[in-house]
Amino acid sequence: MVDAMMDRVKSTEWSRWRVGGDTIDTADVFWLHTELQHIDQDVITAPRPPGDRRGDTRFVWQDYSPELTLSIATAVLRDALTGYRQLVETNFPRFGHALGLYSILPARAQGFVIVTGADAPVEWPPTLEYTLHTDPVATPSAEPKVHLELIEEADVQPNQWMKLAEDIASSVFRLPGVTQQDITGSNEREATNLAYTWLARDLHAVGWLGDSPYLG
Repeated sequence: MVDAMMDRVKSTEWSRWRVGGDTIDTADVFWLHTELQHIDQDVITAPRPPGDRRGDTRFVWQDYSPELTLSIATAVLRDALTGYRQLVETNFPRFGHALGLYSILPARAQGFVIVTGADAPVEWPPTLEYTLHTDPVATPSAEPKVHLELIEEADVQPNQWMKLAEDIASSVFRLPGVTQQDITGSNEREATNLAYTWLARDLHAVGWLGDSPYLG
């Protein structure tokens, strides 16, 4: 299927498909085709391990222990940074350094995964809070370093660890000191979506992209 799409990409200026309710286009197909060349297995494994909690759970994120949630969040950030770099280098090879996040690469991520404490009256989805920094000792193609700590609290405000964050100035815009998002477990493409979110915000900042669902 990807090979057939790639043949169409090569013969058209821009193509778009609807697959399973999602829209993909030339850039998506080109990136996926390139990535598949690096995979030796006949079957691609699931991006997330099975849950390690058993029981009658209502939400997907309840199937995962705090420790496994931390491991998944770490992998999501690491893969998102790699995916973002590949998206920029594949689609904007001459303009990458004009983009905010790309201009600080290679980057490392630091932050916390916050899960509801055992004594809390209501259990909330885990929250990932992170900040991105330039990694001065890493090579551009090295696997990004991600360091997250696990916090089991009912409610933890970002200002409790704001001292760890530092705004990173670029030629285009200033990255937020802390980014926060829920880890629901219901989306198996969290790393991909995060990479596209960073790219969309970069392109929007330089005026190359209007409104986008990734800017929300």
